[in-house]
Amino acid sequence: MSRVQPTHDMDQHHTLVDDVLHGATVQVCEEVSALLSGSLQVTLEKGLLLNKRQCLEKMQGKQVMARLTVTGEEGTQDAYFSVPLKTAVYLGGALIMLPMMALDEMVAADTYDDDVQDAYSEIVEIIAAGYTAVFAQQYPGKPELVKTAVEPVSPAEIDPEADDLVARQTYYCIHGHLQYNEHDIGELHFLLPAGVVGLAEERLFAGQQESFGEEQVQHPEHDYVSGTVNGTVPTSTLQSGVDASSADILLVTDDAQGAEHMAAVLAEMGFSCRLLSFKDPINSVPSAEVQLIFLVMREPSEQAFGAAIKISATGLSVPMVAAGPVWTRSLVLKAVKYGACDILITPASAGDIREILAVNLVKKLSEPA
Repeated sequence: MSRVQPTHDMDQHHTLVDDVLHGATVQVCEEVSALLSGSLQVTLEKGLLLNKRQCLEKMQGKQVMARLTVTGEEGTQDAYFSVPLKTAVYLGGALIMLPMMALDEMVAADTYDDDVQDAYSEIVEIIAAGYTAVFAQQYPGKPELVKTAVEPVSPAEIDPEADDLVARQTYYCIHGHLQYNEHDIGELHFLLPAGVVGLAEERLFAGQQESFGEEQVQHPEHDYVSGTVNGTVPTSTLQSGVDASSADILLVTDDAQGAEHMAAVLAEMGFSCRLLSFKDPINSVPSAEVQLIFLVMREPSEQAFGAAIKISATGLSVPMVAAGPVWTRSLVLKAVKYGACDILITPASAGDIREILAVNLVKKLSEPA
């Protein structure tokens, strides 16, 4: 698997993807407006690279999800265009010229009858064709989208760890708020496989492509002190009989639960770990045995980046991996600026952590003495 470092070219590529997809979404709404003889407007947020779990968590309540087959340079994959049930009712009902009062009553009754379903399915075909037309004109890969299914779903009932209904991979997620004739009708989520638009490697600039869900690992046989005291993370060693001074991996954190999970996984792999809070003195840790530092954060924040600066200032010649949820391009670059050599999306599986170790411990061993 190739590994891509953050570069000016990658920044330009992400900007290109943002511009094309946002422009395409606006144009698609204009085409649907013409079809409905009304005014469909969208207010878009910045696109994000998210895993399946994170995408599903963004969707609230019952949805109508369209599966779109995407064919491009990456082969054939599935994309998903999802709207709340009420949005599909308003749009489908408008196509068959139902009055707004009748649509309001259908939404209130959670009704999604066959006529409205068929009408909304036609709108999805227009949406797929609209994106394809814009891609053909503006995006180098020219991916083509074709509707394959449209069905009501409940995101809360979809298993984020399986490939059922929605494939388990990294997506570029477009999120927007919709209005029809100045009437708020809900949100849209367009999930496009990151590889289709060349962003699979930017998800983690050092090559960790995706992280899916928590792999809960409990190790009662280890001598491990969990919990927090006065909001701080305890200094602990996971492997029985190993003194904290000989720990070979440090986890510096403001997220006790997340750090404990990672430390348990690392202990299972044979590493001894020491947990420190952001407020603990990093320079008091003996450096001879330390091979790697994880900066485990609840979220990328100024406090977390301040801890990164403190770690870098110690002069420890070991790789530092920044671990946290929902990384944007600017946050990745900021983490790199303050000393991170790799990024781990949390919650992370054992496989994700293992790959981080495989890459970064090699870096440590290859450094000159």
